[in-house]
Amino acid sequence: MQKLFCEANVMYWGKCLLKLTYDFIDRSLAAYPDLPPFNSPHVHFIDAGLALSYAPGVTRYSKVGSIHTAFLIEEFIEGRNNNFIKYIHNSTATPLLDPDEEGYELTLFFCFAQHVQYAKTGGLAFISDFEGERNDLTKIVLSND
Repeated sequence: MQKLFCEANVMYWGKCLLKLTYDFIDRSLAAYPDLPPFNSPHVHFIDAGLALSYAPGVTRYSKVGSIHTAFLIEEFIEGRNNNFIKYIHNSTATPLLDPDEEGYELTLFFCFAQHVQYAKTGGLAFISDFEGERNDLTKIVLSND
């Protein structure tokens, strides 16, 4: 159960760090009258949460109201093609895709996002692993120094 709570916490912080990146982009665009010659991709981590099942009564192993079972529930993504892409691996902050491969521009955005997160948190944390399908990111790995 501890592992599930940790996973849910990492997902929460990953979403916060991604929001930090988009807030930085929005503030930067608002500060300059001319828009850049490109669009920023809009990605999101799948929604997830913990579902807890509580013990219905007293047993010799549990008290009333104690957690019996925990589940990590994740968003179902319609129309998945199982076209899973690993954009950046947590062992290196460089793109895993080549410039001619589909998704390379998205990989460059993720590298940019890592730099924003590292700078804005004072080097404390950034999302170190980006993977998923299309704009739906499915795994969050955080790194900190």
